[in-house]
Amino acid sequence: MNFLTQLALAALMFVGVSGDSCFEFDGKDSWLYFNSTVRISNTAQYKLEMVAKEENGLIFYAKGKKRDFEALFLNDRHLFYFLFNPTEYGTGSSHGTFIKHPKKINLNKRYKVEFFRNKGFKTMDGSNTFKSGVKINEAEAKKVGFCADVQIQPPFYIGGTKEEIETHVPRFKGEILYFMELESGQIFEKPAFRQSVSECPL
Repeated sequence: MNFLTQLALAALMFVGVSGDSCFEFDGKDSWLYFNSTVRISNTAQYKLEMVAKEENGLIFYAKGKKRDFEALFLNDRHLFYFLFNPTEYGTGSSHGTFIKHPKKINLNKRYKVEFFRNKGFKTMDGSNTFKSGVKINEAEAKKVGFCADVQIQPPFYIGGTKEEIETHVPRFKGEILYFMELESGQIFEKPAFRQSVSECPL
């Protein structure tokens, strides 16, 4: 864990995150996006808390160069993490990962969620490798491997997207709290744009 990550977590623990970092979505016409001044490339590790009020919904979506895109969404109360990383011009093989967490969440219950790509870790034999995956309250679903040349860029959409972006996943209904990126230590509190999104009741 780098110094920026430690500093951000310390701020969350001892100072607290303002109410502006808790957002409520109606599942119909609500969504927001964040811009980021931090360069996030091959490796990223996101953390948030969520309370879902419907079984299906888009939680996170971002895209990048060369038709890369990344998403976290609910389907039938299962969390799915999807990273699509095609080769240049669409020729040859495509890279990425598609992970379904086996745990079904309960509606109207708060969960701590992490999702990550190309996160370094040590295997049981002590060798260094990489993994991508999603974690719900410390229960992890992952795939081992490295996705090279990932170029996901802001804006980072939360709860839904603009109509012209095809995700085939409905907008999220519920609450999303304390969204941050752990590698850079960036806490996302002030959306660049929001539509029909209210602050969570405290």
